[in-house]
Amino acid sequence: MMGNAGSDYGYFQRALKAGSYASAWQFACQLPTVSLADALSLTLLAAKDDPERFDAMALRWLCRLAAERSLTLAEFAEAAAELQGVPMGLGDGAGLRAALQEKPLKGSIGAA
Repeated sequence: MMGNAGSDYGYFQRALKAGSYASAWQFACQLPTVSLADALSLTLLAAKDDPERFDAMALRWLCRLAAERSLTLAEFAEAAAELQGVPMGLGDGAGLRAALQEKPLKGSIGAA
């Protein structure tokens, strides 16, 4: 049995950490699913490396965020504004990463 190091997911994680958008995209396409946090990392890389694809990726990520996490409308708007600012150098997604840690999954204990 092979661990994560030799799996597509392991390669994907290494590509994300290295900031290699093209490699990360290639390995993401091989995965059956990509977590919301990993999708955010890939979307943030696209902001600088694939600006033509960034808008569609950002919209898809925001839709997933709304579907998978319990957010208020104000929290959703804040996430959208932060993500929109990334290609202009107005942020790096740190607030979005923090929000993923704080907001429960829908259907989990304590979720709205």
